Amino acid sequence: MEASDPNKLRDVEIKRLAELAELAYRNAMDAELKMKTRENWYQKYTNAVLALNQLLKDLQYKDYEDRLRALEKSGVRMRRTVLIPAEFDREKKS
Repeated sequence: MEASDPNKLRDVEIKRLAELAELAYRNAMDAELKMKTRENWYQKYTNAVLALNQLLKDLQYKDYEDRLRALEKSGVRMRRTVLIPAEFDREKKS
């Protein structure tokens, strides 16, 4: 594995975080452990899942950006739509 390839590094980190989350969850649910120990494992589980979600969200945004660039390069004209929240729209009409 090349150390400079960010995609491979990201995949390795995603795998590690998923394994950590699985281990932490199993320990957090282990009724034989003390409550304080289970709470600590649950906190580790929560942190691992938050980090994993952030990595996956970043990967998804990167994918969206790549798709958008590809569409822009191909010359496809895209209509950009601005969505206005319903509450803002009601206030504006009042």
